[in-house]
Parts: sequence; structure tokens; C-alpha cells
Amino acid sequence: MRGGHASFGSDTIFGSVELINDTALVSAFYADSIANTARRDSHFVRADALILEQAGIIVGVTYPNLMPTEYSLSQNFPNPFNPTTQIRFTLPQMTKVELKVYDILGREVKTLLTGEQPAGMHTIEWDGRNNYGTQVSSGVYIYRLNAGKYVQSKKMLMLK
Repeated sequence: MRGGHASFGSDTIFGSVELINDTALVSAFYADSIANTARRDSHFVRADALILEQAGIIVGVTYPNLMPTEYSLSQNFPNPFNPTTQIRFTLPQMTKVELKVYDILGREVKTLLTGEQPAGMHTIEWDGRNNYGTQVSSGVYIYRLNAGKYVQSKKMLMLK
């Protein structure tokens, strides 16, 4: 593709690529390498989907076959956030998953996800509301992923 589009015959195909800056997935790409050069090779880009359009009509969507090989939990984005944030995680196989948000004292604030999830990359959005639908206050929150035997927690900051 050149200049954002490619010409084939008399039709023009336009494409777009969704770019995601996810260090856990970049590191997974280098997992088989002798040296993990993910930080040095900052030009590495991973495309989650390639969308082809012809005169404003979508003619195809291609998803690369990038199945995760390990469990991971990424830092939420944006962080700090207001009013919403996204939490990404990967599963190498179908697994029972529980994703919860806790306040700094360890009290459960919100259950974001519970149940079996297929292998792959997952994104959950949190709107800053608790289990009762009330907007939470500014502060530090912990999100925790339980997926099989994998358990990981990370901090996030909500600012109003």
C-alpha cells in the first residue's frame, strides 16, 4: 500500500489499521528470541485488524492469527482517567475469569467480568461506577485479574 491506499484496476481500496501500544504483547512477540529487544525496537507495531473499504463500503476485515501464548494483564489506559478507562488482558486458552476493581483499603468496588472467556485478547471498559451504579470518588483503585492459576493486580488513578 502506498499513501494510505492501493489501486487495483479501476477501483480504489482504502485501508486503516488499528494500532495498540501494549508492552505485554510486544514482549510476547519477542518471547522466542535470545534477547528481548522490545524496548529498543520501539518501531514495532502490531495490527489487530485491517479494514478494507471501497468507496466508503467495507469490503473486508482481516484479523491476523495472533493467539497469545501466555496470560497477561496490561496497565489500564488512559491512566489517570476520567470518566472511563480500558483494561486489557490476554488468555492463551479458554479460562474461567474474574476481573474486579477494589479501593485502596481492599474493599470490592466493581465486578467487571466473571465467567468463562475464550483464548485471545480482551478489553473491558470501566466507567468509574461501583456495583450499585454510583460514580466513585477520585483516588487510587486496584484491578485484579484471576484467570485459572494466573493472578495479577495493577493500580489505576481516577481524577475528577
